[in-house]
Amino acid sequence: MAVNYTTNCENAINRAVGRNLTDDEMVSVIEEMNDSINRIRSENQGISAEDAALRAVEEVSNADSLARAIEARNKIINERVFMELSDFIERSFPDRPDMGISAILSGRNEARLGSRDSVHIEQQNLKAKYFNGLVGELDSAGLVKVFASGSLDREVTNALFALSKNLDTAGMNNQAIDIARTIRKWQDVAKNDVNKAGAWIGTIDNYITSQTHDMYKIRSDTFESWRDFILPLLDRSTFGSQSPTQFLRNVYDNLVTGNHMRSDRPDWLSGFKGSQNIAKKTSQNRVLNFKDGPAWFDYNSRYGSGNLRETIFASLNSLSETTGMMRKLGTNPENMLKRLSDSITDRLRGEHNTKAEIDFSNKFEGIMRKLYPEVAGLTRIPANHMMARLASSARAIESMTKLGGATLSSFNDIPMAALEMTYQGKDLFTSMIDSVKGKFKSYKADDRKELAKALGVYAEKMNEEIAYRFSGDVSVPGKVSKLMRNYFKLNLLNWWTESGRHSAAFSTANWLARNTRTSFDNLNGNLKRVLSLHNIEKAEWELYSKMEKYTMRGNEYLVPENISTLSDQDIASYLTQKGMSATDIAIADTRELLTDRLRKYILDRSIISVSDPTPRNKAVLNQGTQAGTMEGELFRFIGQFKAFTVSFMQNHLGRELFGRGYTPAALGERSINSLTNALRNGNGELLGLANAVVWMTAFGYLSMQTKEMAKGKNPRPADLKSIQAAFLQGGGLGIYGDFLFGEVNRFGNGPVVSMMGPVVSDADQIVTLYQRAINGDAKAGDAFRFMVDHTPYLNIPYIKTTANYLFLNRLQENLSPGSLDRYRERAVKDQGNDFIIPPSQFMLGK
Repeated sequence: MAVNYTTNCENAINRAVGRNLTDDEMVSVIEEMNDSINRIRSENQGISAEDAALRAVEEVSNADSLARAIEARNKIINERVFMELSDFIERSFPDRPDMGISAILSGRNEARLGSRDSVHIEQQNLKAKYFNGLVGELDSAGLVKVFASGSLDREVTNALFALSKNLDTAGMNNQAIDIARTIRKWQDVAKNDVNKAGAWIGTIDNYITSQTHDMYKIRSDTFESWRDFILPLLDRSTFGSQSPTQFLRNVYDNLVTGNHMRSDRPDWLSGFKGSQNIAKKTSQNRVLNFKDGPAWFDYNSRYGSGNLRETIFASLNSLSETTGMMRKLGTNPENMLKRLSDSITDRLRGEHNTKAEIDFSNKFEGIMRKLYPEVAGLTRIPANHMMARLASSARAIESMTKLGGATLSSFNDIPMAALEMTYQGKDLFTSMIDSVKGKFKSYKADDRKELAKALGVYAEKMNEEIAYRFSGDVSVPGKVSKLMRNYFKLNLLNWWTESGRHSAAFSTANWLARNTRTSFDNLNGNLKRVLSLHNIEKAEWELYSKMEKYTMRGNEYLVPENISTLSDQDIASYLTQKGMSATDIAIADTRELLTDRLRKYILDRSIISVSDPTPRNKAVLNQGTQAGTMEGELFRFIGQFKAFTVSFMQNHLGRELFGRGYTPAALGERSINSLTNALRNGNGELLGLANAVVWMTAFGYLSMQTKEMAKGKNPRPADLKSIQAAFLQGGGLGIYGDFLFGEVNRFGNGPVVSMMGPVVSDADQIVTLYQRAINGDAKAGDAFRFMVDHTPYLNIPYIKTTANYLFLNRLQENLSPGSLDRYRERAVKDQGNDFIIPPSQFMLGK
């Protein structure tokens, strides 16, 4: 387009937009206008071309004004975030800005102000808010079971569609309508949060929920097959004036590459950039508008998660991860981190500290390569879906053949929870008693369920996280995932982990409530230090102390939702103390901020208490690699069963060593100096480590002996060898210790093969059996025992003991006479304890 040539239409566009567009912008706008004119004329039969053009100009003008307003708002948001993050690093990590960036992403143990207030805990906070809000309201209305069953999925879908169109719901199922209204409420809450953080999601007609797209199901079909199925289900407004095939081709390519799974969403989080962006927004913010509820339901059944409940939770989960990123890192997270890095590098360069500058650069590169992909969800997007599917299935099967005794291996959760409360200032003896009691309470009683909702742990952390705790994998195909969920119910790990999580949250909230009678200045020093990790200082503590306490069975608890019991004057005084204006909006925002801050404190301490893996832990295991790559799957195979070990080392031992105010090695110095400084710090580090070693070994010994008796054996003798095994069992190896030293590794794998993980170890055993068969040394009993040991569910203690008695021992003896006696002799020789009833006698008919 020549610079001197401007048509009347272009002049009209410039006047409507309020500025002279560039040539590229004008081309984009005219293309957008042509699309809009065609759409308007197709939707309004008989409208003239001129009237259609006028409407199109108005749409472009409104959209451009909105885009420029959003762009200006997001610039303000990003500048505020940059200043906050810069102030945080300068205030809390001036000597180690790399640790500051790591703390921003996933939290750190260092006793620095705000070091636990991370993107990760913000995401967990939002998940707890949405999940507990939705499930809590459904539970109060008696609708949880029917919603979870999926029996009303189609009816709820129809009700959601009707609500989105303001249609009459008369004649629909009343329960379905109530469920739909509750879902709609929490969808709006999540949408408002993400918009407030910098996005702009408007109200969409025909909206039911963010559609889930199973990339494996979609990839298994050709584009043509997928297009032909979805096209009749979509409303015509989906395409505007674009070619449906071209539009759907772009959507298909986006879905099969997994870009829709990213939590940093670079396409729209980068912010709007005016008219040129408006022309691209259809491809950037694609919305599949289905004709009606049944159309959405049919697509979800074939290409989505398959049930409404999982789809709703997946949508809220995605929004919580995205909003958490934006709250802490602005509308373009990766660019924000790079901007921070550039600022820090400039400062170090100005100080002429070359060694520190190089060291920081290397550490930041490591953070962006390993930690950031975990926080942003990039490691969960498979590069090769078939490879990722097969590998995750193999690991899932390994879990179901080796985690039968995982609950018995988890007795050290009890001292871990007690030591966490001790770190918060509670005495060890009381903490240990409360931890034991907490593990065996029932949390199904109505009053305890209500407290769990108030604390944010009622719907927190579902089965896939429990599986990840030991197996290191959550990307498991649907049918195998269901088998795993049932498996962890049968081996009681679901119950054990959930009771631990509830107990940790209850103990933390109760301990806080008990201390609200004490002024901040007179608080226990340990509690004061932990509060500061979450930006809770004197002013915040005074407000929390004024809140009404939640009372249950004679005990008081400090719960986030009771921030509502504070008066506006209380919040206004707090704002004035902080030097801020006490406007109505500021009071409402501060009330929400204080609610979130308390919930984050309780959730974070609970996560550490039960040793849930954090992004920092996963970064060690996955090394920033992507699922479905050779490198990525190798790390995931090696990392299987080591997630708990890494979590224990970083979250628990790291807390005792580095969470009491040590001075880390300066940039450019050897990392070993940090450990030396911590051990010499004198703030209780050595006592904390000693308590951890003693109590974890004691409960490891209890776990070990309980598993021996579950196998029908007498307890092992209390000799040095048993104490060493108990130390390894309780000192972080847990179920991986079972794998390294137990029957699952009885074919004599070397340490290198064993460290490669159970899948590689089992492959080596298969090769060994094959070589024995070729050489004529094969024993039918060995092959039979291998098959038994690798049958899912058979390793659950009570199932295995029953099966051994009913038929397995007899089959083993028939296939390899004398093998049970040899097995007994080997066990006595290796461990020093005999069977209560010899295996050769423990069978039906003897």
